[in-house]
Amino acid sequence: MLKKIKLALDMIKFEHSIFALPFAFIGAFLAQGGMPPWDKILWILVNLAFMIQVAMLMESPFQAMVGVKGGRSPHLTFD
Repeated sequence: MLKKIKLALDMIKFEHSIFALPFAFIGAFLAQGGMPPWDKILWILVNLAFMIQVAMLMESPFQAMVGVKGGRSPHLTFD
């Protein structure tokens, strides 16, 4: 069970989402002029995690399209 959770978190790149959170929350705080409502914070969390995953999914097909061999994720290339 723990191996499956670790594998899922490795695939999600949870650390990328954690790294990006302070920047997203600072931007929301500045845009709101104070603390944003909790529902907005929840949407920020969901969208941030989703968009990071979309970017990671698009990385390999884009690399294959432009002809990059290896790159940062050689195990995901489409040869």
